[in-house]
Amino acid sequence: MWDDFVIQKQEAVSLIELKCRNCNSADIEYMDGLFVCKSCGSRFVAEEREKEIFDKEDKLEDAAIEAYNKREKSSLDQCIEELLEINPMNPYAWTFRMVRRIGQGLSEEQARKQFFEYAEKATDGL
Repeated sequence: MWDDFVIQKQEAVSLIELKCRNCNSADIEYMDGLFVCKSCGSRFVAEEREKEIFDKEDKLEDAAIEAYNKREKSSLDQCIEELLEINPMNPYAWTFRMVRRIGQGLSEEQARKQFFEYAEKATDGL
């Protein structure tokens, strides 16, 4: 089951609703301490707290990918929980959680159903 999934690194900006200061686009990504507008290319510095949150999320994503690749299930589970604590909509955490649920004996359909139930709870009130 583990080998059936390919994980690619992607930055996710989902904790804070950000808009570009120049073109007002919400298509923003976080890279190396800067927010970058994908629409116009503008770059701006994150507030210190935002930077800490995104850096921690980024490190946890890397740790989750490493745990996944090394088949370290308990480390992966810990990363999943920490990522969801920081960002309830983190795409890596949800992908890994679904993979783990399938690996624990749930059918793909059951895991998908659980995923949507969790996602609905996580987005409640957004």
